[in-house]
Amino acid sequence: MGRFVAILDWSHAPDLSASLRRAREVLTHGGGRERAFEIVRPPFAALALTHHGAAPFVEEGDEVRLAAGFGPPPAAETWGFLARCGAHLRRPAAETAGVDLPVGPMGRQVLLRWSAGEGQLTVVAEPNGQAPAFAYLSPELAIVASEPKAIWALCRGALTPGADALADLMTYGQPLGEHTLFAEVRALEPGTVHGIGHGRAERRTYLVPSFSDARGGDADALADALNRALLETLAAQREATPRVTVALSGGMDSRYALAGARRVWSEVDAFTFGAPGSWDVALAGEVARRAGIAQRHRPPAARFLPDWAGYAAWRTDGLLGCLHAQGMDAMIAQSGRARFVVNGIGGDVLLGSFLRPGHVLAPGDATRAADFVARQRRFHARPLEDVLKPEWLERAQASPRETLAGIMRRYAGARLGNTLHAYWLRHHCARISVMGLALEAPWVEYVTPLVDPLFVRSGAAVPLELRFMTRVYRRALTRLAPELARVRWERVGLAPRWPWPALFLGKLGLRLGWLRRPPPAGGHPLEPGSAAWSWLESLLLEPDTLAEGFFVPSYLRAIVGEHGSGRSAHTAELGMAVTLELWRRLFVEGRTDLALPPSPDA
Repeated sequence: MGRFVAILDWSHAPDLSASLRRAREVLTHGGGRERAFEIVRPPFAALALTHHGAAPFVEEGDEVRLAAGFGPPPAAETWGFLARCGAHLRRPAAETAGVDLPVGPMGRQVLLRWSAGEGQLTVVAEPNGQAPAFAYLSPELAIVASEPKAIWALCRGALTPGADALADLMTYGQPLGEHTLFAEVRALEPGTVHGIGHGRAERRTYLVPSFSDARGGDADALADALNRALLETLAAQREATPRVTVALSGGMDSRYALAGARRVWSEVDAFTFGAPGSWDVALAGEVARRAGIAQRHRPPAARFLPDWAGYAAWRTDGLLGCLHAQGMDAMIAQSGRARFVVNGIGGDVLLGSFLRPGHVLAPGDATRAADFVARQRRFHARPLEDVLKPEWLERAQASPRETLAGIMRRYAGARLGNTLHAYWLRHHCARISVMGLALEAPWVEYVTPLVDPLFVRSGAAVPLELRFMTRVYRRALTRLAPELARVRWERVGLAPRWPWPALFLGKLGLRLGWLRRPPPAGGHPLEPGSAAWSWLESLLLEPDTLAEGFFVPSYLRAIVGEHGSGRSAHTAELGMAVTLELWRRLFVEGRTDLALPPSPDA
């Protein structure tokens, strides 16, 4: 369990242990609380970093198996699933039948099996992308890892910056599809199984996301099914995690995760990050009070960005804007007393928080879905030619819009809402929310019940109309913990127990300014005149950035000048530009000293 790197080296490298040491040095750069386990069986070698005490490798005959990621200890059913995926690889490529998932909880895990007799490494990507895995393949060397930086540690000279990911990140704020910031490293597609041998690699899809197109259903029964899945998923981790802290924001996801955790663990407390006066802090305090649990709170640090942005870019391999990292210093500081943290990521994505009325009615064609996401996610109207230098842009294989449309074609459902749900789960949540968890992975292990495949299946079975305005989700919370459903929900300004038409009006009121919108939990990190702003302005406009960086100098001068003067807000663009410049210095120039974080106050 935990983070990992697996190596297949057919070049007769003299010391695979030395390769593992290099990978370990890079993966643990900046500190952490994990234990390290290694196994070397030439040409195979693997490293696993885990917050648990037992060695995660299983050896049987000439086989080595590993469940890498975060979740309950693998059961016999898990290894049976791995074997079925291996058999699936041997079927004809045109065969469309998939592989049934285990009946019970799996957590967020990538499964690996090395067979010396077959000379093959089988890799099963997490069904919904909630445990990212990355691969580098060459004729004599194959590497699969939980983080691209582990691959960089082993073959730095063979890697070049990925122009497609640069274009994605500066268009939509996230990488799309298989893109990473190394052109030669790709993210494994969720729901796929891979067979890697000497000079060969093959791939099959074992799971395609499917959301219910039924119209109507028994809301109470569906809510009870969600609650059973939640409790079963949490109970599977109770033995390995005797006490937990809940990351509590006061939103639906965190309070629902808390409601389940109270039923499973006798020792539960909560931790909240946010600016005083923000809804996150106020609502989390009220939720904790009604739940009868202790709560700790930590406000944003004034110098978070200059002090921690380098480590944030390092931890996420530049694939997540560093402004998303606010609060990582607070969680790392808490890790001495909160090693296992329940986090409710994915509930909003899975159960309808992002749905609009038109998504229920419109057909689910890929072009319509791509158009919607492009409008929602694009954070500037400039052509990329004005943003990225031509020597980088000309290397891109496809435009971000083309890549986005290709993803939607793989997930097109009968109705637009279900097409979007598949995208939100496998690409928005997997490439943004899950990347956010990677920030603190060396320090804490997150228990994430709402993206466990068992819970995802239960959520996907809810008909689209009953996902709209989170109707079944809110009912599940009300039936599990009615006292928590009476606390106001920041997304709509009313308590979840209200009927959906009232919540729809509340959400509309927030959007139109009829209801007061409180300050964000992280405050305003790029306030002109602040210490963070002075640091950012200096970084983006210094000669090295302008001459050697990825960006057209006039673009950087324009967004810095417009934001600093107050003429236009460019917070998202500026955060991503800083992240990519720091990534360039870390991984292209090799200035890993920039990734050393300050020592957080306990």
